[in-house]
Amino acid sequence: MGEHERYLRLKGQMLYIPESDLILFQCYPSVMNLDDLTKKGLFISDVPLHDATRDLVLLSEKFEAEYKLTRNLEILTDKLQQTYRELESEKQKTD
Repeated sequence: MGEHERYLRLKGQMLYIPESDLILFQCYPSVMNLDDLTKKGLFISDVPLHDATRDLVLLSEKFEAEYKLTRNLEILTDKLQQTYRELESEKQKTD
């Protein structure tokens, strides 16, 4: 486990409770993407619904998935164009 994976960064707010002279720290994990969550043994449900981090993590994952799909589509398009060129070359040979 790497140095940065051992620590869990938290964010939230502190609330003083005068009746008991205590400070309550209400917090939740601060993460950048789903990999951060899984490396720490957490799930997207561990991030509160009202936190913008949740939306950013989900948008990041969506963007990454779309990027991979686009890249795969470009690779397949290149292969298809190469196959078409080879087919045209063979067609010219037979003519």
